[in-house]
Amino acid sequence: MVTLYKIDIKEVPELDDELAKQVSNSQSETLEDLRKAISDQIEENKKRRVNDELRDKVINAVIERSQITIHPLLIQEQAERMLHQISHLLEQQHMSLDQYLMMVRKTREEYLKDIQPDAEEQVKRELVLDAVVGKEHIEILPEELNGLLQLYAQAGQELGSEAQTRALVVTYLREKAIKRLLELTTDPDPDAETTVEENEETAIANAEAAVIAGESGEAGEPVLTDTTNTTDTEAKIVEIEEPAVNPAPVAGETIADVVE
Repeated sequence: MVTLYKIDIKEVPELDDELAKQVSNSQSETLEDLRKAISDQIEENKKRRVNDELRDKVINAVIERSQITIHPLLIQEQAERMLHQISHLLEQQHMSLDQYLMMVRKTREEYLKDIQPDAEEQVKRELVLDAVVGKEHIEILPEELNGLLQLYAQAGQELGSEAQTRALVVTYLREKAIKRLLELTTDPDPDAETTVEENEETAIANAEAAVIAGESGEAGEPVLTDTTNTTDTEAKIVEIEEPAVNPAPVAGETIADVVE
């Protein structure tokens, strides 16, 4: 004897314009609009992924070809900043750094030692980009700085000190240095249409790491940390060699197809 308690029927909604409006929060009026929006998003994500891989590849190539002298203290300071950033992220998840260290079964000193290789790579990256800024005479124009400050203000993050503004400038100059390296080592993408506003928004996004790396200020006040070397420790680029020019990636290619 079999007792039937319930029958469930799975109803699949019809693929029509009404469904397109519902799943897109009325941003797409028709099913065709929704299909195009999804396709465009997939293509944009692919281009962004390839671009990010290319950026890292080019910067790493310059680092490998450069003679860099770093004082160990700079690496330790960078590791401390990275640990502070982790602590900030943990706070957003309602967890303290001590609780996290207990979970991973490490002391603070052990964790700092573990992240020192990453800290060293970050210091090398910043030193190389700062050297590119100087070698290529990269500057920030007054209108660019005003645009950055306006975008920051629109995001509800007013910069309240000269040090914060200086740190934002440093971050933006490094972003321009990366762009310059890409110009020197790749062919321009004919399909790329990047506006000044988009460039500034990218710089703002990249500056977020500097925001959360700073010491906590008053509620709602962002604190940017200037990561340029202000101590008497030794950190210099002896020589920078430009990497060999490689063609820009095209649709369907991966970074491995472009950069050896």
